[in-house]
Order: sequence, then structure tokens, then C-alpha cells
Amino acid sequence: MRNGICPKCNSTQVYCGLATEGEGLTAGSYASQVEVATDETCATLWVDTYICSSCGYLEMHVANRAELSILMQADGWRKVS
Repeated sequence: MRNGICPKCNSTQVYCGLATEGEGLTAGSYASQVEVATDETCATLWVDTYICSSCGYLEMHVANRAELSILMQADGWRKVS
């Protein structure tokens, strides 16, 4: 989706809401963030959201990849095998 092409329907009608506080998809039910908690801390991971306006397919990518390591320790998150 980052290349502007939907992997589901091959449409080029892809829109992006970047993870900027107050911009794109924000607060409420349209949150562009993921809250994660470990035994020691809580963190907010901001995500870039991509939506295909042709088929409705949606992808979210963590904006700061360095923060992905938090997920390995977070409560309620597990590796899919």
C-alpha cells in the first residue's frame, strides 16, 4: 500500500493518514495509535494508516520502527506462528 497500489484489488485509489498528532486519523474511534503495556511501562505506538477507497482494504504501519521492540514484551500481544 505504501507504493499507492492496493494489494487486494490492485487499485491506485489508496489514501494515507500519517501518524501526526492532530492530523489524519486521530482520537476517538478513528485512533491512529496503538496502546501497549508491559509490567514496567505503557507506550503509545503511532501508526500510518493506508485505506483503499475502491475495496475498503486497510493497512496500518508503526511510524517509528524502533518502537516495535516494545510489542515483544507487551501484555496481550503474541507472535503469530
